Amino acid sequence: MPRYLDPKADLTFKKIFGQHPKLLISFLNAVMPFEQGRFIEEVEYLPSEMAPESPGRKFSIVDARCIDNHKRQFIVEMQASWEEGFMSRLEFVLMELTEKFKSETISDRKLMVLWLRLLIELENMKKLPPEMKENEDILRAAELCEESAFTPKELAAYEKYWDMVRTEKTAIKSALKKGKAEGIAEGRAKGKEEKARIIAMNMLKDGISIANICKYTGLTKQQVEKIINNQYSIFNFV
Repeated sequence: MPRYLDPKADLTFKKIFGQHPKLLISFLNAVMPFEQGRFIEEVEYLPSEMAPESPGRKFSIVDARCIDNHKRQFIVEMQASWEEGFMSRLEFVLMELTEKFKSETISDRKLMVLWLRLLIELENMKKLPPEMKENEDILRAAELCEESAFTPKELAAYEKYWDMVRTEKTAIKSALKKGKAEGIAEGRAKGKEEKARIIAMNMLKDGISIANICKYTGLTKQQVEKIINNQYSIFNFV
């Protein structure tokens, strides 16, 4: 029984779509929202130095120039960026595509679902479902992800990739947690300062000295004087 590697990993994704033009064409024609009657006929892989610059270039895995059946050319840049909630977003895309993008035939829609299922579910499959075996391109893509199809060096690179993903996700979580904690602390500090400022304004109205205001609010002399100056400016403006 074959064990399948995750097709979304850098190594496996490149092996499927970066080395097999026929599979790339099949995938793009299945998932891209082309108008009826339009489809990709040819693809040409682009070296990284020929691909156009974009904000997500560092995540780029496969870049290809595509030519459709109307001889129009366009560039497709395929990326991988692992973030919190990635799988739920991918599953949402699958649902959204099946509901909103109307394929010409039932077989077109079925192929779209099969490709997206392959990306989402293949790693956890014990065996390939019959509907996936029936399609030549889906079957070939699954075979390319079989663990036995990789050398020990490639498998080591695969595991290293996931170590990097886990490290990146941990760093992102830590940064978010730290940012949230700092945001809460900053909010509390600002709230405390604002409360002290309001108390100081009321004490000034009652003619209490600056020294006592500093004593009971914790504000500095400069902060109280600034409140006085602001009040004076507002009074003159009015």
